[in-house]
Amino acid sequence: MNNITLRIKTLYNDMGPGEKKIADWIFENQDKIISLSISELAELCGSGEATIVRFARRLGLSGYQELKISIARETATSKPVFNQSITADDRCIDIFSKITGEIYSSLEHTKKVLNSDSI
Repeated sequence: MNNITLRIKTLYNDMGPGEKKIADWIFENQDKIISLSISELAELCGSGEATIVRFARRLGLSGYQELKISIARETATSKPVFNQSITADDRCIDIFSKITGEIYSSLEHTKKVLNSDSI
């Protein structure tokens, strides 16, 4: 599975100011990028089109179109932050078990998307 948001967060500190503007905009507007051209995104971020292409390539993508597709795919498959299976009838131990199960799943997912060479 592709987790583009995690990659952006991982590489954020190594990005230049223009790339950070793009990353910040994406974090706040992930659901809006699919309908934007590269020119429109550049204007909204206050950066150049070339910076957007560099940003996408830094993430290991071929360019802006692949960035949009990755973000759209992630947005469509993202899970809610809280466990939806918790009910008002659950005992405390049941809630604890459900939450720890979600944490475990999240850590396993993170382990799968990490690039060992980057660590």
